[in-house]
Amino acid sequence: MKHAFAAALVAISVAVGVGAQEDTLTPEGHIALAKTAAKNDLTGLFDRTCGSLAPSSGARGAAPGAQATLARDNWHADPVKVFDNLYFVGQTEYSAWAVTTSDGIILVDTIFDYSVEDEVVGGLRKLGLDPAKIKYAIVSHGHSDHAGGAKYLQDHFGTRIVLSAADWDLLDRASFTKPSRDIVATDGQKLTLGDTTLTMYITPGHTYGTISTLIPVKDHGQPHLVAEWGGTAFNWLTNRSGYITPERTDAFWFSTYRTSARRFRDLAEKAGADVIIANHTIFDGSKTKLPAVLARKAGAPNPYVIGKDGVRRYMTVAYQCAEAGLAMARNNERAAPTPVPLPSQPAPSAAAAQGRGQQGGGGFNLGNLPPPMVKEGATVKIGPHSYVIPDGNVVLVPNVGIIVGSKATLVVDTGLGPRNGAAVMREVAKVSRNKDLYLVTTHFHAEHVAGISAFPPETKYVISRQQQQDLDELGPDLTARFANSSPVLAALLQNAPVRRADVLFDVNQRIDLGDVHVNVFTLGSMHTRGDTMALVEEDRVLYAGDVVMPRVPVAFSQTSSASTWEKVLARLASIGVQVVVPAHGDYGTGAMINEQLEAFTFLRSRVNALKATSVPVDDAVKTITPEFDKAHPGWMNTNRVGAIIRGMYAE
Repeated sequence: MKHAFAAALVAISVAVGVGAQEDTLTPEGHIALAKTAAKNDLTGLFDRTCGSLAPSSGARGAAPGAQATLARDNWHADPVKVFDNLYFVGQTEYSAWAVTTSDGIILVDTIFDYSVEDEVVGGLRKLGLDPAKIKYAIVSHGHSDHAGGAKYLQDHFGTRIVLSAADWDLLDRASFTKPSRDIVATDGQKLTLGDTTLTMYITPGHTYGTISTLIPVKDHGQPHLVAEWGGTAFNWLTNRSGYITPERTDAFWFSTYRTSARRFRDLAEKAGADVIIANHTIFDGSKTKLPAVLARKAGAPNPYVIGKDGVRRYMTVAYQCAEAGLAMARNNERAAPTPVPLPSQPAPSAAAAQGRGQQGGGGFNLGNLPPPMVKEGATVKIGPHSYVIPDGNVVLVPNVGIIVGSKATLVVDTGLGPRNGAAVMREVAKVSRNKDLYLVTTHFHAEHVAGISAFPPETKYVISRQQQQDLDELGPDLTARFANSSPVLAALLQNAPVRRADVLFDVNQRIDLGDVHVNVFTLGSMHTRGDTMALVEEDRVLYAGDVVMPRVPVAFSQTSSASTWEKVLARLASIGVQVVVPAHGDYGTGAMINEQLEAFTFLRSRVNALKATSVPVDDAVKTITPEFDKAHPGWMNTNRVGAIIRGMYAE
């Protein structure tokens, strides 16, 4: 694992490139990767996902509820004790799982209204368990084959029913038997009953509110962790009216699904999951595994324990097949008739440009800001070697990174001016005694680079060649504009020269700090032409600059490329980052990358739809901005999407 992130960076560099225009991996390439991951034991999953992408594919399966018209012998399955505390209580094609605890039972999925009494209730009794003790039922998603039995359990046993908010809404629109609205699951929510805690994650794709769950189990007293992927099939390919809208195209659904699959794969891996179960018996191999459990001899391995690699392969199949579908959808979009060319936008007047120059990227007036000071005594350890001095959400204060190795220390960004640079160095001294020091700046803006004069002169300054060009060509003018905007900023920027870098690189530079390695890299024009990120390999911490932001649209500039930004986010999401430190705002988990990627996918989908009908860009901004705001509650500065929309229109 020592060089895993180095290899990942090489893969990113090759796949994205500097200013790359094409993703060279074809749909067939993604399908080949999925097939490799599937090997011989995950063919049911592969056939249902990748197999459904063929135009004439027959891998659709029976329609939900189809077995209700068949005799009981055609759908009934006997219950099976699979682990000490996990029982299969489903039917031949559809699964329900009972988790026993010291204080009752948690059911995962309720199958149909016609079969729940026979399979779940009768199955539990046959196993010597009391169905009246079903305290909770987690419904993975709001389709009749998983939610249809919930009302029966609610009415007969007072079972609490758990769905996501989106899929409670889906049930409201459904015509089958459904429960009364009850518990609304949230992402990462833990459900504890007695001595057992399940963790639920919202993984949109199969539906917009699909729940995937991590379940602790034991096998003859040996602990294992089960990952239940809550929704598998690409239903929008067959149920067009239920999924496809101008805002939610095929590309939207494939992108959403693949993002969730990748995220849940990483969550399951981090948690140590070594068992996979599904809510259809064909997907997880239950058709063969259940008989194998019944035939299992003392001391033989449990057929459901496939190891951590097996769980990762399972989720990789789902992810790569969705990637293949996304590539196909985007190819289809590109093949659509070219819309009427839109008139170019007039350049802003000199007065407007001058007024805009007195504001920051978020539209704030620099003259009215509080003093942007790095806060001392606030440094937080976020990994074995990684620290951050949080910005406190103060404008023009960056999140400063510190990575401490056994031989050297690396700092990410300096703060605005020498006073802030000195504060950073005092914080460094509190966590490191190393003499050797490296500095990386994420981009050329003054709050990231202008404190360098306070660093020791022997500090090795490492940036990309493109960032050096930005510093040479654009840095002095931008710093002067900052200084001229207020007396406070002018004082901070006195005697604040930014020296040239000691080490320049084209794509990436791997820095050895002793027992930890940092990959410093640039992947194209985004917030600036020379955006630079730093990945702490052993800690899985990414100092992302302005490339990834926390629930705020990224700051798009005249040099930004939306297509490059999308590709970079997709690649970053694939390398298993655990902590993301943005240039500004709260640091968080790797999910921050997925959220930004979803935001771009949403905007791209709407831009494509409006461009296809020749809607002018100004009208598109007026239409899409409130849509984005509604679809992304809790996001700040959503007016920023206007610049992204214009950038996408211009491509």
